[in-house]
Amino acid sequence: MNNKIQDPVGAQVFGYNGEYSSSFNFQNVNTYNSINNYLFAQLCGLIYADIESINKQVEQWNAKSSSLNLIVDVKDVDSFRFMVLSNQDFVIVVFRGSSNLANWLTDFDIILTPFENMENNLVHQGFYLSVLSMLDELQEVITERKNNAQNIYITGHSLGAAQAIISAFACPSLFDFVSVTTFGEPKIGDSGLITSFNLKLQSCPPSGQSKLYRVVNGWDPIPSLPLFYKTQFYYHEGCFYLYAKSEGDHYDIKNTSIPLNPDLIDHFPMGQQEILEWRIDYHAIGLYISNALANIDNNVF
Repeated sequence: MNNKIQDPVGAQVFGYNGEYSSSFNFQNVNTYNSINNYLFAQLCGLIYADIESINKQVEQWNAKSSSLNLIVDVKDVDSFRFMVLSNQDFVIVVFRGSSNLANWLTDFDIILTPFENMENNLVHQGFYLSVLSMLDELQEVITERKNNAQNIYITGHSLGAAQAIISAFACPSLFDFVSVTTFGEPKIGDSGLITSFNLKLQSCPPSGQSKLYRVVNGWDPIPSLPLFYKTQFYYHEGCFYLYAKSEGDHYDIKNTSIPLNPDLIDHFPMGQQEILEWRIDYHAIGLYISNALANIDNNVF
């Protein structure tokens, strides 16, 4: 049985009005896991909801399992939001995607700016500054909740996806993260930044043991953006998992660490003419949730 939550006005475009699993099914592992992928997608939908609805959903999950003891912290900082769900075994950090005008202005701030303490590495200014604005509160919550050497998992959708991966390298309390799972993530920086990130992410291994799981719906245009700033191209970190629009199945992981705009080809297995089918609704978190559920018995390895 699933529970349905209405997200607030203002999050209707990319928010989620569907149902959530009645149980909090989570595997505390360091490899790709389709059950976790589905849960993370749901959490990326839940964070768009009002705080009362979020608390109610967590209460229902706790009621299903006497041993879960899940604590939720929801923090609104400036125009952004993050959520931390924790117990004695794990800490899950979730970042919300764009839901207001200020968030969209952040998305369009595509100036490449230096990433602190990373020489010659340039990052999307809007995404980076949004993470820095949340950094103090994020540090405070993680320090309070991570009191038992719990595993840390990070996830986010859209703008929240970019914040998720950047926070993993900007927030000291998150440096020992187990994995980052993103949905519909836009490009985040130049080749120097991506090279530095990839050294830690260990992305694209044949075994499935990685620190990054970047999930993309076919025909979602957002992961192909931004293209460039002045003379410098934007890149993606690591490899990605692709949901085929027509079949709902995972495609093989593809390496997107190449110049220009590789996603214009890699996201469209039927051919480049499918670019014409770009639709912003393929970026909706609801579609990522339904695709994750449809593939819950599939493992790409």
